[in-house]
Amino acid sequence: MKHPDTSQTKVSTCDLTDILQRLSKEYENFRSHDNVLLQCDAPAESIEISGADSAVHQILEFITSACLDNSQPNEAVRISVRTSPAVIDVTYRFTPNSMFILLMRRLLEPLKQQINLAGLKNTPNSYIALLLARWIATRQRIKIWMEIEKSTMGSIHCYFLPAYLNTVPSREKPLVLVIEDNPHIGKLLELYLSRAGYQTRYAPDSSKAMDIALDIKPDLITLDVYMPNKDGWQILSAFRKNEETVKIPVIVITVMKDAQIGYELGASDYLTKPVEKDNLIHSAYRLAPVFATSASREPLERILVISEQNELLEAVQSRLGDATLKVLAPDVQTMYEGVGDFDPQLTCFAFTELKSSMKYLLYRLRLVPHITDIPAVLITKEPLDETLRQSLTSIMDEIFSIDAFDSTRLASY
Repeated sequence: MKHPDTSQTKVSTCDLTDILQRLSKEYENFRSHDNVLLQCDAPAESIEISGADSAVHQILEFITSACLDNSQPNEAVRISVRTSPAVIDVTYRFTPNSMFILLMRRLLEPLKQQINLAGLKNTPNSYIALLLARWIATRQRIKIWMEIEKSTMGSIHCYFLPAYLNTVPSREKPLVLVIEDNPHIGKLLELYLSRAGYQTRYAPDSSKAMDIALDIKPDLITLDVYMPNKDGWQILSAFRKNEETVKIPVIVITVMKDAQIGYELGASDYLTKPVEKDNLIHSAYRLAPVFATSASREPLERILVISEQNELLEAVQSRLGDATLKVLAPDVQTMYEGVGDFDPQLTCFAFTELKSSMKYLLYRLRLVPHITDIPAVLITKEPLDETLRQSLTSIMDEIFSIDAFDSTRLASY
């Protein structure tokens, strides 16, 4: 997993209440062909959360659209908001149709297991929308959790960080306090974290956890639940009541599978044992990012260009300087099979004309596994209409018209 770049150190915040109110207005006259309605209980007060406004709006719009399109006839999709000391939970509750129940069960799997050639080519747009929502969330320090209750009721939770937790560690290598009574598990967590760019401090005695936290002021805490002396819930409660520790993100690690309890008690994230390395590191990066420095960034030498053979491609190629280029047609299978061992550092999508009807093609192309973890830019010959531009902003790092394209800007990626 690659470190976020220093260009991301200025982390955005937005007003969740405003976004939900805008979303409600956009759908106030919407009634699906199966007579499904949207009921959004947007809070009256402003709630500042971590995340760019356009990205959060896009995530919630994707989920809203997918739920409305896949609910049982004559039902409602209900959106509610619950707040806790360390997380804001936006919950969708709806009655999915039988096909969507099957898709949701697939969506419970880790994101990378779902993004395969067959899925990108053959699954409906609503499934792609939910995949994109989850993928955008990973770039915005947001977590999406999906559940199916009693095989009939579906719920989708979006967990947002409150704005006051939206901080970037001041240390070059963020410090993680690992509270775990089992020394073998504790050392394993330390190993995972240190290899991902973190400093660690191990605390095997739960009764001393608060004193250590106050002394070292960690950027992040991992907390086991079942420990002698004091259990993890007691420690978490103490952290959330202390002015010096209330803003420190805490990842709760336990054998219990009821994440909702952890979030309600103030956890910033919730992982079940045995902890998978990728899940731990992803959670840590979301809550206490390790940023790559400009000195550690490789020079831009390999660019994947997705374009038809046309004049725009020739114009783009002429402006990309000395970088090695690999050009592929804008087709999911071609991209999936054609990247090979090229290992691109940047993807450049070039379209002479991009219509609204083509956006789901671009969504599917952006999810091709070879490029999901690298920056992407979009270059068009004709300017995009504003609605289409907004729908693509959250999946592209930058959007240019060819007349305004400045290749020197790509060096920052």
